[in-house]
Amino acid sequence: MDNSAAQLWVKGKIQATCACADNWGKPNPGGFGTFFIYMSELPYVPNGYNRVVIRSDHPAYNAVVQSAIEAKVSDKTVALCYVESCETRGNSWDFGQLAIDIPPHI
Repeated sequence: MDNSAAQLWVKGKIQATCACADNWGKPNPGGFGTFFIYMSELPYVPNGYNRVVIRSDHPAYNAVVQSAIEAKVSDKTVALCYVESCETRGNSWDFGQLAIDIPPHI
C-alpha cells in the first residue's frame, strides 16, 4: 500500500460483497483470496469500480470479511476508510479500515 496516498472515509450501507481467488481466472490453491466491499458512497476508481479490496494476506482479513458480511446482512451503517491507491487490484481502492456502530466523530 502506498503510504503517501490519502486515506478517506465514507459512511453508508454495504451494497454487496464478493470473494474470489486473487487470480480467479486461474485458481491457485496456494494463492491469495480477495474480498471486495461495494458501497455507493465510494467514488469510482478510474476505469474501475466503487469498491475496496482486501487480500487474505492482510492481518485483519478474516475480521473484515466477517464484519462486512454481518453489516450487509443486518443492514447496518458502516464507516469505511479507503486508501486512494489501487495497488492490491488495479480497478479497486485499497482497504483501510471498517467500523460498525460508528462513533460520532467519524
